[in-house]
Amino acid sequence: MSAEIDAFCEVFRDGRWQSTAPSYRKVVRPLDWDPGCNHELFNMLGCARKPEQQVAPPIAEERGLPNDSCPQLMELYRSEDYRPRFYASWLLLSEIYSYLEQYESELVDYVHVPLRKLIKEIAPYGAPEHIRVVFWLDN
Repeated sequence: MSAEIDAFCEVFRDGRWQSTAPSYRKVVRPLDWDPGCNHELFNMLGCARKPEQQVAPPIAEERGLPNDSCPQLMELYRSEDYRPRFYASWLLLSEIYSYLEQYESELVDYVHVPLRKLIKEIAPYGAPEHIRVVFWLDN
């Protein structure tokens, strides 16, 4: 069975994390980012499913779902209707930038390209330290 990643973007505004989905939506939707079943990318994000395939250290170890996520995301994660999920974690855009500065030459295209696509999608939301990607793997 293969796993895929669901990723959501939050931005820190007015003293709290908020979904980047339009305010009229009652449910958050995943980012338009589909790296497929990319174990090397999962390892780099801190979801070490196959550590033997690790090309560089993880950006951060698995952190779990943040307690201060926006209500829509918390509701989705806890929903019984949603697929089984595991390896929940999050990263600030500033952490991703720092990681790329240090390890970019070691990353292979099938890790580097999806990461750059993610950055392109979320960077317009604001300052890197105020943008957070929350993600988990699912079946």
